[in-house]
Amino acid sequence: MKELRFWLFIIIVIGGNIAWFKPSLFASLGPTKNEYKLVGKAWKAHQSNLVVQVEGKVVMELPDIEDDSTYQRFMIILENKHRVFVSHDIGIAKPVNIAVGSVVRVKGEYDWTPEGGIIHWTHRDPTGQREGGWIELDGVRHD
Repeated sequence: MKELRFWLFIIIVIGGNIAWFKPSLFASLGPTKNEYKLVGKAWKAHQSNLVVQVEGKVVMELPDIEDDSTYQRFMIILENKHRVFVSHDIGIAKPVNIAVGSVVRVKGEYDWTPEGGIIHWTHRDPTGQREGGWIELDGVRHD
């Protein structure tokens, strides 16, 4: 009995460390959060500064833009048919190899625009001051 408890303890400790340091390994386990309804409500209410997690199909790739950094941009369509732009800072994170038709999960900050809104902060915060986001493609998280 002591040996069984010992091995269970070891499994829990190892699993916890993996989950803490490499959460993308567990990304495909269990239900995923999809706040597409929240994005639709936020758009109707002209609301911004919401951290959301959504899943959508890439319907358009846009040229990168350069401002104070370089941003990879694309548009996704959510389950409720709402279209939203994604702006991924590739000055902080690596570009994601998306293509039209790819299904992605995105976590970031939603801001209202007349065109449907934009999700940005899809990367880690290099200063560690705020919650970071990510883009997940084929079970791999890019942040």
